[in-house]
Amino acid sequence: MHWEQVRRGAAGDSWLSVALNLPCFTATQLTSTFLEHHHQPPPPSPAPPPPSLPPPSRLAEDQRHVASMCSSLYWRNLDYKHLWSSHSQIS
Repeated sequence: MHWEQVRRGAAGDSWLSVALNLPCFTATQLTSTFLEHHHQPPPPSPAPPPPSLPPPSRLAEDQRHVASMCSSLYWRNLDYKHLWSSHSQIS
């Protein structure tokens, strides 16, 4: 396999698996890891494009998405802990 395929394949899911394995992972850490893998700098273009309005950045959208996902993972984890502790007390 080429290095590019390895980087894309291995890095594509790593931010999520890290988030699932670390309950205290913060949204900031998760976002920076996500952006590291999903916002690679584009290859240099041979000719600069004509000046125009910049396209709307997906960066803020991605940050919101990752932060909300991290938050839901965090609260879901708390729910599981609560259920597990109440189940342990019953038995």
